[in-house]
Amino acid sequence: MNSNVEVSCDFSPGDLVWAKMEGYPWWPCLVYNHPFDGTFIRKKGKSVRVHVQFFDDSPTRGWVSKRMLKPYTGSKSKEAQKGGHFYSSKSEILRAMQRADEALSKDTAERLQLAVCDEPSEPEEEEETEVHEAYLSDKSEEDNYNESEEEAQPSVQGPRRSSRQVK
Repeated sequence: MNSNVEVSCDFSPGDLVWAKMEGYPWWPCLVYNHPFDGTFIRKKGKSVRVHVQFFDDSPTRGWVSKRMLKPYTGSKSKEAQKGGHFYSSKSEILRAMQRADEALSKDTAERLQLAVCDEPSEPEEEEETEVHEAYLSDKSEEDNYNESEEEAQPSVQGPRRSSRQVK
C-alpha cells in the first residue's frame, strides 16, 4: 500500500511542472492531491511518485516519478523554446503550454481549482500505472527517456490516462 511517511518532495500541490512518462513527450502538469486518497506523494519501494493533472484537451491525471518532474517556468523559457529540453512543435503540447501559462499567472488556490479529475480511476488502470516502472531497465529513468523526447504521442492512450474528467 502507500507509504507516505518520511517522503520528501521538492513540489507541492498547486505547483506547475513538466512531467515525462514512457511513450509521451515532456508535458505541462499541475501537482495536486489524489482525489481518492488525498495525498500527492506515493512511495512504493525506492520509487517516489507525485500525483499530477496533465494539461490535455480533456485533462487526465496520473502518478509520475519525482525524478521525471521539472519545474514549469513558462512557454517563453529557454528550455521550452526551439533547441530546449522541453521544446515541442506538437499542437497538443503547445495548447498544454498555453493552459499552463494561464495557470502560472494564478495563485496556488486558483491553480488548485483547475484540478478537475476528481473521480477515482478504475482499479485496474491504477494498477497498470503502478506496475509500469517494473519494466524499466537498470538505467535511470531519465536516461531511458532522454533518448525519446520527441516521440509521437501514441494514438491509444497509455498508462498515464488513468482517470475520467468530471463535468
